[in-house]
Amino acid sequence: FGFDLDSGPAGGSLREKSSAASAPSSASGSLWKLNLGDETNLRTFQRFTDCNEAFRGVLSLKQPSVREAYEKVEETKEALHRALHEAIVNVPGNLVEILVYNAVDNDLSLKAKPKNLRSLRAKDRKGKEKTNRYLSPNISTSMREYLEATQAAEVVVADGLYELSAELAVSMQTLRAVIVMHEILGSVHHHCVAGRARGWTLPQLSEDGTLDVQ
Repeated sequence: FGFDLDSGPAGGSLREKSSAASAPSSASGSLWKLNLGDETNLRTFQRFTDCNEAFRGVLSLKQPSVREAYEKVEETKEALHRALHEAIVNVPGNLVEILVYNAVDNDLSLKAKPKNLRSLRAKDRKGKEKTNRYLSPNISTSMREYLEATQAAEVVVADGLYELSAELAVSMQTLRAVIVMHEILGSVHHHCVAGRARGWTLPQLSEDGTLDVQ
């Protein structure tokens, strides 16, 4: 149909722009080696980051703007992880599930105050202090910077999708034809597979004009 996914403007091919690429940068390679006190705390941290990084895998990292946005997210995520590590190792007593993720407020906090570190009372989305929920100044700062980075990445990905949609719009008729042909060829293929398995044959027209089906 004359439509080439590998061709495109100088900004990159359509294949490059739309291919999923969510591999973390090398900065995150040592990230998970930091101790958060317990496996449950690590899973809590991962739930928080997963919920804030839904944009991953949508556009290719070959695009400079996307790659830079992802690198900023990784950088701030590592800083947040280190801040949590610093606080959690200073919390006395049992560390199981000491880290809390609040999906409504979209934040992380500790159930107990860390020793030897200045602590802050965590606040909800309305600015009200939470009961028995604490942060260190480093956690507060790094979490804010991480959320700002993820929000910026969402904007970059959304802009990239709008740009991709604009490029695909000029080839809409071709894309529709490709989809239709894909459906037709798929139907023919499945029909042939079924016919071969069941021994179907084409009817033969006899000399007297009747159809002879074997």
